[in-house]
Amino acid sequence: MLCPISPGDRDVFGEAGHVLRVPTGMQPPQLTHTGTREFLADVGIPVITGMPFAFPGPPWRLPPLTASVAAYEVEALGEPPVPLDRLFLLGRAVDNHLTLDGASGAVYLADTLGGTWELVHSDLSSLTYGICLLHKCYARELAAMDDAEVDGDAYVDALEEIAERVERELARVDGAAFEPLNSLWDAILTDVAGGIL
Repeated sequence: MLCPISPGDRDVFGEAGHVLRVPTGMQPPQLTHTGTREFLADVGIPVITGMPFAFPGPPWRLPPLTASVAAYEVEALGEPPVPLDRLFLLGRAVDNHLTLDGASGAVYLADTLGGTWELVHSDLSSLTYGICLLHKCYARELAAMDDAEVDGDAYVDALEEIAERVERELARVDGAAFEPLNSLWDAILTDVAGGIL
């Protein structure tokens, strides 16, 4: 896994509504990537209100994409990056399907309107790291600002600085997050810098 989740990152888990974990014995046999199996059993993905990611509530069983999404939507996606029987539905990100390749551990965004697939993260640890990083930088720092700062230029400057910091750090640990132009993370951080998130 690319990103060991630090104790500071684990603090974010305490602020999450819940954490998506799947015990090893309940994981589907098509999930063959060892690092992903261990990560899902031991660490999981924090579900935090206000983030641009939507995950199902518990109990969560990591359903196959083809069993969770209507057949016409899957067909509209065009040629998948890997065989469909390897893909699982994690949740949604900015109104698109967030999927997991059970063989490699890679995370893909499936855009049903555009009919495209985008590699979003090389593995689940970097997705989780990105969620923790965004929450720590955005939610915590903005909550710490007083009312005078929120109404002034300092607020705009803080938003832009947060977006730049998250981009630098996330690109450092997983370049896949920003490889395509106008990637998912580009859209998220544009919203952060503009105060839309």
